[in-house]
Amino acid sequence: VARIPDLAERTAVGCQLALVTGVAMCVMAMLRLSFLVRFISRPALSGFVTGAAFVIVASLMKDFFGLHQVPKGVNFFENMYFVGTCLGMASPTVTFLSFLTIAIISILARYRGRHRIIEIVAGFKELLAVIITTLLTFSWSLHHRMELLQSIGDDEGWEDFIPHVGVVPSGLPSFSLPPLTSGLPAVIPSGIMVALMCYISSYAAAKKFAIADGYEIHAGTELGVMGLANLVGSVFGAFPVQGGLSRTSIS
Repeated sequence: VARIPDLAERTAVGCQLALVTGVAMCVMAMLRLSFLVRFISRPALSGFVTGAAFVIVASLMKDFFGLHQVPKGVNFFENMYFVGTCLGMASPTVTFLSFLTIAIISILARYRGRHRIIEIVAGFKELLAVIITTLLTFSWSLHHRMELLQSIGDDEGWEDFIPHVGVVPSGLPSFSLPPLTSGLPAVIPSGIMVALMCYISSYAAAKKFAIADGYEIHAGTELGVMGLANLVGSVFGAFPVQGGLSRTSIS
């Protein structure tokens, strides 16, 4: 999907994948196929989570160092190769902000519990890191300077500045059914594979927290809820969804 150049076509294919993924998950939930994950041993789950952590870290390396030269949609080994070869062109500004973010989160996590104020602040350390780096970027006017260099066609200096999201549209996406004829049969095999991978990775994350905190999770409920989430998301322009490994302490 990431290699499709046209945004409208990419969005349509993403919605089709979400639809197929949701249908596949709901069918598996109705057939009670969630019991199959019980045969996945703890070492296998641990290995999957560890492998996912490596993939997540590798995928973030280009953003960590501001390496816009690294192509998108490459596998783990290709990504590491491109990062290694382009490391000399890393952006000092982006790298500084990346290390600053890690330092803020790590220091607050390490000294959490030493003082009441630190305990309170550490509860939203990730948000604090985002606020601080955003204010620094704004105060340095990095986003405006980057836009200026791009507008005048200067390709030599803008890589030292920070790409920004820009204006985020307000409100919810409009309701729209994904294309049900054009290209849908072609994405069915991929949608089924995405459904399996989404469920396994989400279950692995949920199971890790369940083991750590001493509670049980219901595999069938997890499967059904993710299926419904994908079905609803497909009519609002969403890609296939799952429990985000990169959004938990699992990574």
